[in-house]
Amino acid sequence: MLTPYDEYPVHQAPQPFSYIPSTDYSWDEGYWFAVFNPEEKVFLGIGARVNPNTDMFGGYAMINVDGIQRTVRFSRTWRSNFELDLGPLHIRFPEPMKKIALTLDDNESGIAFDLLWEGTSAAYQEDRQTVVHRGRRTTDQTRYSQAGRVHGSLSVGKLSWALDPEKWVGGRDHSWGLYVERAPLAPPAHLLPPRLAPKGKPRALRVWTCFRTGPVSGFFHIHEDADGEQGQLDDPFGAPFGGVFNVPGRDEVLHLASGSHRIADYLRYRPADVLDVSTAWRADTETAQAYCARRLDREIFDVLVDPLIRTYTINRGANVSALEWFSGLANLAGQRMLALRGGIERFPAALAAMLDVRLSTAVREVRRHRGGAVVTTATGETIEADACVIATPLPQAADMAPELAPVIGPLAARMAYNRAVNVYLGYSRRTATKALGVLVPVAAHPHIGLVWLDHNKLAETAPEGHSLITCYFEEGGLDALRGSDDAAFVDIADRFVTRLFPELGGSREMVQVVRWDQAIPNPAPGVYTAIHRMKQQLDPADPIQLAGDYFTCTGQNSAIHWGQVAARNIIGYRDGRSHSRDDGHG
Repeated sequence: MLTPYDEYPVHQAPQPFSYIPSTDYSWDEGYWFAVFNPEEKVFLGIGARVNPNTDMFGGYAMINVDGIQRTVRFSRTWRSNFELDLGPLHIRFPEPMKKIALTLDDNESGIAFDLLWEGTSAAYQEDRQTVVHRGRRTTDQTRYSQAGRVHGSLSVGKLSWALDPEKWVGGRDHSWGLYVERAPLAPPAHLLPPRLAPKGKPRALRVWTCFRTGPVSGFFHIHEDADGEQGQLDDPFGAPFGGVFNVPGRDEVLHLASGSHRIADYLRYRPADVLDVSTAWRADTETAQAYCARRLDREIFDVLVDPLIRTYTINRGANVSALEWFSGLANLAGQRMLALRGGIERFPAALAAMLDVRLSTAVREVRRHRGGAVVTTATGETIEADACVIATPLPQAADMAPELAPVIGPLAARMAYNRAVNVYLGYSRRTATKALGVLVPVAAHPHIGLVWLDHNKLAETAPEGHSLITCYFEEGGLDALRGSDDAAFVDIADRFVTRLFPELGGSREMVQVVRWDQAIPNPAPGVYTAIHRMKQQLDPADPIQLAGDYFTCTGQNSAIHWGQVAARNIIGYRDGRSHSRDDGHG
């Protein structure tokens, strides 16, 4: 059955909007609006919800005046009329996400209103809410919430109010999907196996608040267990903390984050894969330096935390999220150090032998095309493909994939890349130590953050009895060396290496300097949160997939890992598309 909404090019399934991709009676969609004035002691609540699989559309309006409540309810079949009208209750959207008209005509309840609800903050998409019980998803829901103000008229019985938008506050949410089953449509509990106890701690506190205070407005929610701990709960409302607020005069929407994280918090959210750090985004709230000042002390920061940060990010703990340090600790625990025999160039060379490789070919644009993708080069040549993986740094990916710009643009605007200068030094003697590397505190060297002994990592990188050592000059110290030529970097590196390993003095036999303007993404506080939000919006079935060093800020490892993820997505997408054709729906 066609609906008025089918006129718009926004379908996400091959069926009209009257079709729901689940026959579960728990699938529904609807709104909740609040209008209130503390001084007047008045609260008005308005709700409307569609349950497509029962063909029902129900709603209500309730008003509480100084503790006395009156409620009127409405219901009808849904497919008989797709407008948002429930008898005398009408909902319209003159400006979606900003202005909503709410009207209740005169009726037997004595409640009536004619209101314009206006958003004063951005709508906040809460974390996807999922619960699984005995292998079945009982909740799988998306919800967004928004603070606002309201003006218009409201009356109940002989009382009436002219709503001043500066004094009447509004809150609302819109949710859809599977919502935890409830009577009378839920199966009788005595006919089912006993309910299992929740896997995690049960929720003891829920605070869900749309607020406005002066010019600032927004939304936040908190969920805690009985011990007051914020953690992911096995509950329809299980996200620990989240929110957003708007400040007039600032273009940026400010996202709220808890400031009480500890290493235990990271372990609670710890990703199953160390190369998917953004799944622990809730611990991405402060710099590593700020964390140490609050939880540890300056000495631990200087001799342990900061050197580790310099190793992983080529930057300093004052500029990097504490989450990166937590992740670094996890990476060091039980991980193996791998090297590719014959050099890293073996990998692209082997790949090039199997593919049609275009060298020195700049890409101007990548777009979706006929179920696949089309690549346009700088010369105007077009290449059609079943799918495309964009494996470039983030700024270049944002430029060449305009269709993905709304998804990756916010991360691209926030994320900066660290610079680096690598100095490779060859010596005709072998170091006495078998260590792989040296983590360098700023006090030991203000410019070099890491010294890597490549010959100990993989013997074939240097002739027998010789040493190959790499010095990494990090972002935090490069400004002081601005304008220095290669010889100056070599001199600084050689003096530091021979100070660490005196046995190498006077035996230098080769040098090479490599400068990187975009060496590695810098995971400043908030970057992993932005990565998480981007990943939530990426479509695994999109013929254009992203893979790069920006999904997790560890450079080469991240790029390889997310390249594998992109490949799996494409394989799954093509298999699914072929299956659709086979069963007659493609």
